[in-house]
Amino acid sequence: MDGFFGRGGFPFGNLGHMQGMDDREKVREWCDILDVNEGCTERELTQAWRRFVRKNHPDRGGDPDLFKGGQAAYEGLQERQKK
Repeated sequence: MDGFFGRGGFPFGNLGHMQGMDDREKVREWCDILDVNEGCTERELTQAWRRFVRKNHPDRGGDPDLFKGGQAAYEGLQERQKK
């Protein structure tokens, strides 16, 4: 899928495109990936992560690149909530 969404690959596969973004844009992107609100609670975030895993885990036929992007999003949002 070369050139998909203009990034040379799947949009969540390589989160390197997020390096130029400010923190607010990263958070929005992460929230879109996991389908949560920016002000979600830790419990809502965990539930969204579990839904994402059930749907997109590579062992269940999901896309490995999408799953890696979801992992990065979950870790980023989780770290942000701890601050």
